[in-house]
Amino acid sequence: MIILYLSPVGCIGGAERVLLDCVRETRRRRSDWQVVVLMLADGPLRQALIALGARVEVVALPDAVAATGDSRLVGRNAVSDEAKVQASTVSSTWKRIQSCLGLPNSGFRFVRFLWQLKRSIRLIKPDLIHSSGIKSHLCLALIQAPRCPVVWHIHDFFSHRPRVQQLIRLASRRATGCLAISQSVKRDIGIVAPRLPVRLLENCVDTERFVSGSGSPAELDRAGGLSNVFVVPRIRVGLIATYANWKGHDVFLRAIQKCPTVTGYIVGGPIYTTTGSQWTECNLRDQAAALGIADRVGFVGFQSDPVWIYQSLDIIVHASVRPEPFGLTIIEAMSCGRAVVVSNAGGAAELFTDMHDAIGHQLGDCESLANAIQRLAEDPALRIAIGSNARKSVLGRFTTDEFGRKLVDSYQEFAGKMPKANFG
Repeated sequence: MIILYLSPVGCIGGAERVLLDCVRETRRRRSDWQVVVLMLADGPLRQALIALGARVEVVALPDAVAATGDSRLVGRNAVSDEAKVQASTVSSTWKRIQSCLGLPNSGFRFVRFLWQLKRSIRLIKPDLIHSSGIKSHLCLALIQAPRCPVVWHIHDFFSHRPRVQQLIRLASRRATGCLAISQSVKRDIGIVAPRLPVRLLENCVDTERFVSGSGSPAELDRAGGLSNVFVVPRIRVGLIATYANWKGHDVFLRAIQKCPTVTGYIVGGPIYTTTGSQWTECNLRDQAAALGIADRVGFVGFQSDPVWIYQSLDIIVHASVRPEPFGLTIIEAMSCGRAVVVSNAGGAAELFTDMHDAIGHQLGDCESLANAIQRLAEDPALRIAIGSNARKSVLGRFTTDEFGRKLVDSYQEFAGKMPKANFG
């Protein structure tokens, strides 16, 4: 059996770390299956996949398409005669996408990409396709991929995004089923595509790698540019996230301002190509300076291996300002036995029991977040108790073994099924 994974990006964010988990667990559990990954952009993800033993190919989206939001697919250039045939095949579907988005007429660069993608899939001859992002879901629908089961891995909410919702509803006719990362996401896709079979597959964490430890607080200070700044020890509080606008970096900074005895750390960077959706480090440094806390906020770049970061912090904050579909950093921090403060909404709210294995705070409310941080900062025993309970919760629910078993079971369930209809 050949499993083809389709990734819309080449960087390594939360969804891509889950993709790596899928590839690793599939290869570990079914050595008789062949694993192939098609990436729609090159990047560090490719080497990470190769290290897991996957065969990897790249069919790159045009730059203009990669830089747009999830639902905008457009480009221009000349193409071969065979690609022009593909253009007519997707013509009616493309017009429907345009009507949803109000886009100008597309040229041929994007159509050429679709032809190349379809050709690559045809040569691979997959028995099942696992699509891991919105752009890859839509591209598969547009090319009318070879008649094999197509499984969507759903990492997002769609029902509150009217344009994306329309496209996903249309494209879902080409999907066989989907894997939802939380109950909240499962309910949401049920609203958008009610006829699409959905299986719950919560994300996992490697509990043998993400373990409790003392880390290296001094190294964290140096990495954040805060070496030798403080005479008295301070509680280290970190936000570990991509620089996406909705991850709540501004809320985190305002909360740190209200907690004068703590040091804040922002860990991550702007890893995606989509324009207009991210903070820059300059933006965030300016905000810290305006709040008068530039001397006690460190900035640490993106970490491919964040374990030592979790271990070096006393408190980890999840500050998203809109409901989080899941929250991978939450369970990673919990697995490291750390006290976590979580935006209490969406899939993130499903991961913990308040005041037992984490503390919840009101979505987007810097005052609520500051109160939770201060409470943990002032009570070492509470931090230890919550961290200990957090580790136990992860071991009981979010292990790679449980994830791998459910993943392979889902593949076997969907393998014999076909999409109900082609798109277009």
